[in-house]
Amino acid sequence: MSRYQHLPLYDAIYRYLRELYALKERMKKSLKNDLGQALCESGLRSLKLVVYANGSEKKDAPLRDLALEIEVQWAYLRLVHDQKGMSLGQFEALGKRLTEISKQVTAWRKWYKEEIRKLKLSKD
Repeated sequence: MSRYQHLPLYDAIYRYLRELYALKERMKKSLKNDLGQALCESGLRSLKLVVYANGSEKKDAPLRDLALEIEVQWAYLRLVHDQKGMSLGQFEALGKRLTEISKQVTAWRKWYKEEIRKLKLSKD
């Protein structure tokens, strides 16, 4: 079984997810039970996808799904902010974390595509 706790991406998403749950606890009830919950569930899916990608030989699908899940989180964050569920400072801090996560996912996807390309070249 693959280990995933050592991955910087896993750590970044884990820290981000802890902040999401803390934010959700402070949200007004009208946002907490739907949008706050959806945001946290999306964060959990992201964490799960990192574990799947790390443990899979074929990483393309989980990494693609992870990139898409991050885009969903951007939409949720913006909506929470627009609905006064978080301050501008909180939005900026979470956005910074999400940008860091997105960059790591992009780098992992790029690395994986290069590895596949090298493998194909070595077989030819």
